[in-house]
Amino acid sequence: MDTVTQFKSLESPEQLMAFMDEKIKYGWLDINGHEHVNSLEEVRDNYRISSVNDILRTGLGTCIEQTKLEKFFCDMVGLESRLYCYRCNSSENHFDDESKMHCFVIFKKDGKWHQFEHSDSKNKGIHVYDSLDSCLEKTVRNIEAHGRVEKLVKIPEIPDGISYSSFCYYVTTFEQDGVKVYPRIKK
Repeated sequence: MDTVTQFKSLESPEQLMAFMDEKIKYGWLDINGHEHVNSLEEVRDNYRISSVNDILRTGLGTCIEQTKLEKFFCDMVGLESRLYCYRCNSSENHFDDESKMHCFVIFKKDGKWHQFEHSDSKNKGIHVYDSLDSCLEKTVRNIEAHGRVEKLVKIPEIPDGISYSSFCYYVTTFEQDGVKVYPRIKK
């Protein structure tokens, strides 16, 4: 069975996690079609967000692609879900070498919120929370191990084919348009 057919046969988040463990590596496809595995070198210059089909074909995804795939799955099986992106240590223009970001998906199942994390190996898993607020608060605390979270923004989708800088800008447009921004959670 090919990867696309296997993906389409998945029915639960647990099956998705097992699928991603087997089929998806941390990496990305550059503008010239070259694969980069376990490296973000040149990501700011040569990165473009892959489509779901390309993610499944190459088996590569940064947090952006992996979250895109997770959201696609949630929509496919009818789970209420939301996409989030956080930024930390960013300068005014949000694109410098010190700026960091991370994307993740949360979904609602059996009356509880779950954070699905595959790309961040230190927080990998399906984490269950009683409320949306507790889910986001705990997620921010886990993320802050990597740097101070400045903004956690709900975004509607992850577009195909745009660069890292364009994606960073895309995320900032939702702050300006009034989508709820979650402030830094104090420990």
